[in-house]
Amino acid sequence: MLDDLIEEVGKDAVRYFFSANSFDTPMEFDLNLAKQKSNQNPVYYVQYAHARIANIIEKVKNSYITGELKFEKDSLALPGNWQPLTIKAESSKNKGPDYVAGIKNTSNSPADESVEIFEQVFDFLISNNRFDDIKIKNDDEAALAKILILYPDAVSDACNNEAPYMINQYLYRLASQFHYFYKHHRIIDEGRLNIARFKLLLLVRVVLSNAMRLLKISTPVKM
Repeated sequence: MLDDLIEEVGKDAVRYFFSANSFDTPMEFDLNLAKQKSNQNPVYYVQYAHARIANIIEKVKNSYITGELKFEKDSLALPGNWQPLTIKAESSKNKGPDYVAGIKNTSNSPADESVEIFEQVFDFLISNNRFDDIKIKNDDEAALAKILILYPDAVSDACNNEAPYMINQYLYRLASQFHYFYKHHRIIDEGRLNIARFKLLLLVRVVLSNAMRLLKISTPVKM
């Protein structure tokens, strides 16, 4: 029966919904909700937040490649070899089978290619930038930062109380605040990158992906 459920709604939905309540609470699995690709489906809502951040990074990359991105170069390190994510075979034929988007591709699966490249780019951004210089300038930025700060406590509480649903609750809260922030604030405005906001979203991605992996939920870069 569980295999049938996984086949119908997917592993991510099953894992999220099964861990969303306390062990002593009767579980009602809403099959229709679990199948929805909408914000009403909590696992879709959380994954969509992750994919949105990946999309923002892609937009920053594309603007950087075309020379249209305006930003203070001393305040943000970007990969010097950034190139378009998809390169036609003839344009890279002289660069060897591992060459994809200016970054070594070790995946044998085309479906995994964009994910692998995204992770390498993200690792560069996290490893080569400072985050202690982020200046919070409005209440929405502060609200997002405060939720990030609460993550270690959320994990600790979930472990101490044997309550994985606390991670679900935290994830949904973080995703909700991010979606609100994304709707009301620009990361790139008239070609200029708001570096503080961009760095803040990079940190949101760190926490989102970490919490999602605790629940063994996939972290899609496109949806």
